[in-house]
Amino acid sequence: MQPTYAGLFTGLVLGFAFVLVGFGEMLVVALFGLIGFLIMKAVAGELDVITDVLDRNRRPGS
Repeated sequence: MQPTYAGLFTGLVLGFAFVLVGFGEMLVVALFGLIGFLIMKAVAGELDVITDVLDRNRRPGS
């Protein structure tokens, strides 16, 4: 899916959530959307979580 269409779809879903249930619930929908996005990036191999965590724990010069 192209990023333009993904952004359009996300905007529509968040818009419906805002109209139907309110601002707080819309933020919950956005949070779960972000979590799903990050999980799929990791599954697709575009986000290397293990390497990022290990690099963050290493000290420079060691």
